[in-house]
Amino acid sequence: MSIAVFVTNETDAKTVIPWGARFAVADSTSLMVIVPKKSKGKECWNDVVSKADCEDRVLLQEVARCVEEFNPTQFTKPQDEDAAQQESTITIREIVSPDPERAFVESVAELGIRFLIIPAHDTSKTDGDHWVNRLLVDAPCETMVIRGPFPDYEQPLRIAVATQGEADSDTDSALDRAKRLTDAYEGELSLLFVRPDDDKFAMHVAQYQMKRLDQNTRVSLADIPKTIVLQENLRPAIINHCSNKQLHLVLTGTRNLNRVKELLRPFDSTETQTSIATLREGIPFSSRVVNAVRLWTRSRVPQMKREQRVKLVDRLNSNSNFDFDFVALIVLSTLIAALGLVQNSGAVVIGAMLVAPLMTPLVGIGFALVQGNERLARISIKSVALGFAVAFAMGVMVGLLLTAGHWIGLLLNGVDVGASELQARGHPTLLDWFVAFISGIAAAYAIGRPNLLSALPGVAIAAALVPPVATSGIALAVLDIQLSVGASLLFFTNIVAIALGTALTFWAVGVDSRSEAKKSEGKAASKWPRYVFLAFVVLSLVLALTMSLRNRSEIQRKNLNKQPSPAVQSEIAND
Repeated sequence: MSIAVFVTNETDAKTVIPWGARFAVADSTSLMVIVPKKSKGKECWNDVVSKADCEDRVLLQEVARCVEEFNPTQFTKPQDEDAAQQESTITIREIVSPDPERAFVESVAELGIRFLIIPAHDTSKTDGDHWVNRLLVDAPCETMVIRGPFPDYEQPLRIAVATQGEADSDTDSALDRAKRLTDAYEGELSLLFVRPDDDKFAMHVAQYQMKRLDQNTRVSLADIPKTIVLQENLRPAIINHCSNKQLHLVLTGTRNLNRVKELLRPFDSTETQTSIATLREGIPFSSRVVNAVRLWTRSRVPQMKREQRVKLVDRLNSNSNFDFDFVALIVLSTLIAALGLVQNSGAVVIGAMLVAPLMTPLVGIGFALVQGNERLARISIKSVALGFAVAFAMGVMVGLLLTAGHWIGLLLNGVDVGASELQARGHPTLLDWFVAFISGIAAAYAIGRPNLLSALPGVAIAAALVPPVATSGIALAVLDIQLSVGASLLFFTNIVAIALGTALTFWAVGVDSRSEAKKSEGKAASKWPRYVFLAFVVLSLVLALTMSLRNRSEIQRKNLNKQPSPAVQSEIAND
């Protein structure tokens, strides 16, 4: 695995190639110089193996000059075994494509690159899809973005690592890279610690944070000169520090795109002549697998447009509120379901399913998990919890009325808890979990596509949310605890499975704008959706185990009931 630099113009070549060569020497590895070439036709890679290959292109001529300045014996083929055995060899490769920058972004994972150096481009006025931003977010290897001149090869390197106190992997990698580079060239390494001057103990806090940073990094800071600057922003602190120390490179460990843009925006000639770079650690293998699955899935599933997501959020927010309309529909649907259950009428129970409003807040929970929408999560969970409470209370009330009133009992022949409609919801199985999970997928897909909203009634029938709650309340009213617990178990199983199904569907159709926005800015995405999703998965396993154990005990009980009594068994044996 080698170090690679990506060169897009002559100015970039004068910066990234010399720095790439130095890092390659420090790592005792080879350097790959990648040059884009825009051309129609099929995408391909060309190896530049002689000066003759550079004659028709100004950029390649400048690249060749920079390469020869560092190593005059260059122009080796990547597949050359003798060259591969040499330390710090340099190869030049040209990527030819109608959009070479995009092609390089998509192929960087296949090149076996350990450390990638790219030039800083002004991406402040571009969207997050700019190739520099995409490499910073998606490149699996360590990635450094650099701006500024390169010092003479004869000068000893003076490098500073700047940090605002982050004891994270990016700062650790920046310190490690800088230490190896200064050790290889007998240079000087220092640490610049920047902290806001927000109280009278700011300096003491900075000193304490620096000690904690020393404990959490691979590089010991004991023998490294350290400077503490109390200043709000990192860029002016770096510029002032550069003018005082005459540094060649200031390196900051970060993956925050906003910070990268701020640090590496073009300098005025009066600001600094120091090279400034940002570095982020390589992406772990597990994250790369998740990204690959995400890209594969979304390349095959139609993605929701931004306008559709905005309308969907508005619809979910408005329809998930626990307001008068929601309560009215819950009460009415529970009454219909309860009467249908005690009458053992499947048609009436289906009608109750169509009236129940619980499906929308459940879809809202799944959406909130994927998007990290705390407000929608609170609204949806509150509506589901209070909706269950209202429906359960209505079920208990109906059960008590039908059993306590003698004339009502005579009219309706009492409450027959052995009715098939009631019993069917008191003995959930794993099949019920799969039905609810698939219903969640269908509901999310239908509610996300306005032209498919007509499919929601069918989904509501399959999910069956209110009838189990009504069954649980009625069974509790007549003191059939086992039936009540079984029906409640079915309801919560449906809740968990539907939420998981909707979350996976929204993830597949691209509804993760908030987490992706944070990721593109280098910020850590909110952790609570991940924890809640894992909690739902664990809860699903617990519910599945509980249902399996209940079904096994139920089957054993039925088998015992089918066996003849001991007296009958004795008589059969005597015969």
